[in-house]
Amino acid sequence: MKISNKKKTTLGFTFTVSTFTVSIFAGLLSCGVANAVKPSIKTVSDKPLSVEFIGKVEFAGDDVDLSGLADGLEDQSPSNRLGGFSAIEYTGKGNRFAVLADRGAGDGAVSFPCRMQFVDLQIKREGKTIQADWIETVLLKAIDGVQLDGSNTTAIVDRSQTRDQPWHAMDPEGIRRWGNGWLISDEYGPNIGSFNIDGQLETQWQLPTSRTRCKMSEAELLDKDSSKNQAIGCYDNKGLEGLAVTPSGSTVWASYQSSLLQDGELVGGRCRGDFTRWIAFDRDGKRTAEVAYPMASRKSGISELLALDENRMLVLERDGKTGKKAKVKRIYLADLRNASEISKVDSLPLSQSDNLKQSDPIKPVSKRLLIDLMDLENELGDAATAEKPEGLTWGPPLEDGRRTLWVCWDNDFDPSRKSYIACFAIN
Repeated sequence: MKISNKKKTTLGFTFTVSTFTVSIFAGLLSCGVANAVKPSIKTVSDKPLSVEFIGKVEFAGDDVDLSGLADGLEDQSPSNRLGGFSAIEYTGKGNRFAVLADRGAGDGAVSFPCRMQFVDLQIKREGKTIQADWIETVLLKAIDGVQLDGSNTTAIVDRSQTRDQPWHAMDPEGIRRWGNGWLISDEYGPNIGSFNIDGQLETQWQLPTSRTRCKMSEAELLDKDSSKNQAIGCYDNKGLEGLAVTPSGSTVWASYQSSLLQDGELVGGRCRGDFTRWIAFDRDGKRTAEVAYPMASRKSGISELLALDENRMLVLERDGKTGKKAKVKRIYLADLRNASEISKVDSLPLSQSDNLKQSDPIKPVSKRLLIDLMDLENELGDAATAEKPEGLTWGPPLEDGRRTLWVCWDNDFDPSRKSYIACFAIN
């Protein structure tokens, strides 16, 4: 079935003022059965979820962090700029959250020192606002102690080395608590690494070549004759984005932002396809499974994953547009229980209709719409159609027992654009 990129009516959606109820019902975006991924632990509940908007907080684009860095970068932007919120994770203590910073201004044009920020977020229910108090900035170091930076120049050097050598460039995209430290996904390699509490990389997880950044040049990729049956791996700036750890801690899921080259086609300098891949890892960083996820649109991509239980994920999808041009800023509820295991599938069908024409079609992850951020303009303001909602995390529960869901937005370190963090309550 072809998924339209036109905005659809919210599924079972009713709300008044800041409260709305979402009915999750069958309407699966997948067909066929083949080697399904088996659930390991019973799902918490399949009952409908109710969602309430709690509040948000805004940050000016020219705010500074607590790194103490004073030098200007190559584009004269400050090295202590606060922004670029690519991921958020609750620390498990009080109201404190870790916020991961992206690679810096200019999409890799500067050697921005990679870092994470710690912030206390306090809900002020009477005014539908969040109070934010920044606590600390922690710089991220490579496995050999070298400061990680976000520049493309450093990334090119990394790609000239073997995969087992230390990497010194990082495009940080996802963060989760991991033991006494952190698990962070990097879009450059792409890579996944475990960091200690002080921001030092301790372990680099290895991905097969077919799942890392393609080694072919842009010219080679665009030459259909030279790239035929050779273009494998992820396209530039379309690496690992979403990162989730199941509640048991036994499985880590990582998602590519969009289709791998072997699963899509190059259109207008982009790799487009209906499916992207999620990879499962065990606690030792070994790949254990893969599934296919159907995108809302070929022009949208995954920004984040968040585990609801062992078998279901919240998925943050967005396009690259803002304001009136924006079409997709959504949080889906995805179910992996009947998805096909595809780690040995060399190439996925380009479209969902192509998949259904196969004698043994792949069964993708099923998905149902949970929150359409663009429907909440009265509550979120400009954040409803801002370009990059990027991170999701669960926070401490409310007094009535409901879980809090937190969302952060990336402003690309643009001093003229605000960053946002918002909170929802889910039963």
